[in-house]
Amino acid sequence: MYDNYEPDYSLYEPEPPSRLHYIEDVQTPIKPSILATEVVRQLQSYGLQVPTRTPEMVEELCKGFNRCIELNSTVQDAQTYVFSPKTGSAKSVTAKMYTSMLTQEASIIVVSTIADAIDFCEDINAWARDNDYARCYYSKDDKKSLRVEKQDLSKYRCIVITHNMFIRENNNKQHGYFKKYNGMDRTLVIIDERISMYNRFTIDKTVVEDLVRILTVLKAYIKPNMNKYIEMLKQVLKLFDDVFKLSQSPKESLVNLLLDKTKREQLSIPKCDFEHLKIAIDDMTKNLHSILNPVRSKKNSEEDKALRVDIKNYLDAIEIVVAGGFSYHKSGLYSYLMSTESLISKFGTSVVLDATAEVNEIYNTTAWHNPDTFKHIDTIDPRKYNNFTIHKAPGYKQGKTAIYDGLSKDEVEVNVHGYLNIARQILTKPTDKLLIICHQEFEDKLKKGTQDKRIEFTHWGNHVGKNKWSHCNKVLVIGWNQFRSVEYYGNFINAVGDLDYASLSLFTDMEKIYRNSQLADDLVQAVMRGSARKTIDTDGNCYKCDAYILYPDNDMGNAVMELFESQFKDANIVKWYPKVSLTSKKISAGEKNLEKIMKYLDSVSNTTKNVSQSDIVKGTNLSKAIVSRALKHKSRPQLFKDKGYKMEKGEQGQATKITLLS
Repeated sequence: MYDNYEPDYSLYEPEPPSRLHYIEDVQTPIKPSILATEVVRQLQSYGLQVPTRTPEMVEELCKGFNRCIELNSTVQDAQTYVFSPKTGSAKSVTAKMYTSMLTQEASIIVVSTIADAIDFCEDINAWARDNDYARCYYSKDDKKSLRVEKQDLSKYRCIVITHNMFIRENNNKQHGYFKKYNGMDRTLVIIDERISMYNRFTIDKTVVEDLVRILTVLKAYIKPNMNKYIEMLKQVLKLFDDVFKLSQSPKESLVNLLLDKTKREQLSIPKCDFEHLKIAIDDMTKNLHSILNPVRSKKNSEEDKALRVDIKNYLDAIEIVVAGGFSYHKSGLYSYLMSTESLISKFGTSVVLDATAEVNEIYNTTAWHNPDTFKHIDTIDPRKYNNFTIHKAPGYKQGKTAIYDGLSKDEVEVNVHGYLNIARQILTKPTDKLLIICHQEFEDKLKKGTQDKRIEFTHWGNHVGKNKWSHCNKVLVIGWNQFRSVEYYGNFINAVGDLDYASLSLFTDMEKIYRNSQLADDLVQAVMRGSARKTIDTDGNCYKCDAYILYPDNDMGNAVMELFESQFKDANIVKWYPKVSLTSKKISAGEKNLEKIMKYLDSVSNTTKNVSQSDIVKGTNLSKAIVSRALKHKSRPQLFKDKGYKMEKGEQGQATKITLLS
């Protein structure tokens, strides 16, 4: 087995976290050796070469499923068992086969997509020889025979739902529809592939301000007295201001700040009548068509309904945030208040099968802070990657803004032609099949630029858990799937499990480490869509496959690549220098100097309100003339606008004054 990724142990004082090297040896209701035999038989029926260690891995998963049923059949606290069977190691076949062999126990399985849900149901029913055993539920009403309505789910012993539906229905607190079978709790809960482990409720100050403006304009047109509700929302705005004042500390980052319990006790939390506010707004939006456009005859249009749903969802988020503990985050002009709610234990004890669990820092944090309820199992890997080659090209920025976002049409076109030229260089044989994974917006542009039938496409968010591209012997990754910082903080808070403890546990490099592990996680998932996911012999060697990755040659890029490569110990790793012309705006001396100034302003923004030009000279070691020229650079106004900084030119003889966050 390849070396497991080892987290930065200094983050977890006083002792490092550890994965369990075993699972309790529970032999019922399904005997592990019998399940292993059935899984191997099924894989061989597909014409696959089954690695010799696969039965060993299947037996370990079986013990986890057995343990899940055992715990859910008692009154013990809910546990979460996380296994990381690698992509292509038959984890989904194992989950389906195990479920089909149960004779009494009821189950729920959470999968990535609608296609997966249908596939699971079809196989489980076929292997159980019972066409009425499994049914699936997802939002799209496509009249498929295996899909049933929510109110009918409790009639079927096995139900399969999509990740999105799992999150949505938990958010609506309606998981009772899924949890019961004939009045009894489902005792087997399997989550297949990565899933968001929490709900994040975020309210943005600018959106609350928009709601206040809307109600102020419309209050004359609607019957309910909206003044008291407007005042309620203004109390929420005041909460933002009060939180901001408390956040001023030279030791804490203003970009992302957790408020501890002591600070929160200093706040005056608004007491809002959200129930009646939502009723009043619902009544108002039903008549919005006549208010905004009296000549429009169509009532209750789709636009009105969508607006009503958006406002209701946002008011729900405000209600949840102000009612409980929350964290505060500020980025540029935007201020957020955020609460999190764990989803993972809503159904009791569950088994999570995540192919990239070892590389994801969320699991390390969760296991460390919740050792009694969260078990990360060291999973056997029956696979080898001697036939897998990773081609790495350093020196290419991979953010959206470097590829298409904010670039001119001509600049984007240069990148489209450039990356398609890279694809043509990779396709050296008529029999080659190339999968390109990129951002969805850029995918559409690439598709229009080529008619080559050897190239297939998918995008981030559509790249997890799918087997449809396993015939592709080459994979090209374009652009990295980076999230907003608030997402990393939400993951961290949820992983710790307690807001107050999270504020004490917050470490300096948390965002960077969570970001790097998420990017590496996505890269692993991306390259394993290709033929490397299949095994070619009983030793576990994969099919020949080449992955091509461009990355920025900086601290972040190198850290992500190191973590990514650690998941393929046996792979061949080579430097790659594609011949390509991409849009690359050269950074001028003025831009470099302006970047230094911005870093200085950011570093002092939570200790002072006003900065003079002479302060910048001292803080950056740039000359007065260089600072003056840099502040006149054409990109400075937008950078200042994004940060909320304001620059006022002094009168003759006086220095320029910069007002930081107000």
